[in-house]
Amino acid sequence: MSFGLGLLPLLAIDCSDPEPEYEQLNGSDTLSIEVGVAEALDLVETELSSNTGTLVVGTASADPGGGPAGTTHTVVVVVEDDFANQVDRVRVSTKSDGRANETFDLAQDAFDEAVWAVEIISFAEGDEVRTDTLSIELLDEVGDTDPSVPGSGDTAE
Repeated sequence: MSFGLGLLPLLAIDCSDPEPEYEQLNGSDTLSIEVGVAEALDLVETELSSNTGTLVVGTASADPGGGPAGTTHTVVVVVEDDFANQVDRVRVSTKSDGRANETFDLAQDAFDEAVWAVEIISFAEGDEVRTDTLSIELLDEVGDTDPSVPGSGDTAE
């Protein structure tokens, strides 16, 4: 007696949630850090502007602002309280001559939604000295509902 098993085609169904889409809220805000210099340098800081450049919406800093190869730089972004609830993600992209660009997501502070941070280690070969540019992006998830922004006339749904 023979039993035949019918083979059913397997359908691949992607049950994962799609990656959310984000829009950048701030302008082209950058920090510069020195890599491969002899000693650690002082913190560098910049103001973060709105996408139109008309408002200061926060600050970004890197500490130290430079150092020898292998230096760990702590990048901290602090969003002004009035705008912190709109920011769903913060990203920093590095740009170095002759090296691949890299992107890092900052972690949001568990107790203060306005504070985001990441540690980045700078690498250099031999006696290489260079300036790296860190681009800071404040991102809002498209389609989510943000609480109203004080003074904006917007209301949350």
